[in-house]
Amino acid sequence: MLRFLVCCAVFLLAVTVEAAEIKLDTMKVGDKVYTNVSVTSFSTTDVYFSHSKGVSSAKIRTLEPAVQKLLDYNPSVADAMERQQQQTEKRYEGTLSTSIGSRPVQTAAVAPENE
Repeated sequence: MLRFLVCCAVFLLAVTVEAAEIKLDTMKVGDKVYTNVSVTSFSTTDVYFSHSKGVSSAKIRTLEPAVQKLLDYNPSVADAMERQQQQTEKRYEGTLSTSIGSRPVQTAAVAPENE
């Protein structure tokens, strides 16, 4: 188990180090164009970056093909990851809903009025 955690940490560090080196003059996300872009990190599906007016994130599928290639984007892997993420979120919402629904309703005690 420890070996697995160490491998994960090394992988995440490698991705972060690689992402820290990606700098672009411009990056188009859908219809928006960002300037002076520095990619801070990215995952299978998302990219996080700073730009001339702040910070932002985007789905890699919305980027131009050249930038997708820089980030080693694989559409089939990204789609599978997004489906898995949606299933996980649905399970969480169901668990949360069940948990909230099973709690007893508490009513506030009303103090008697002094006459």
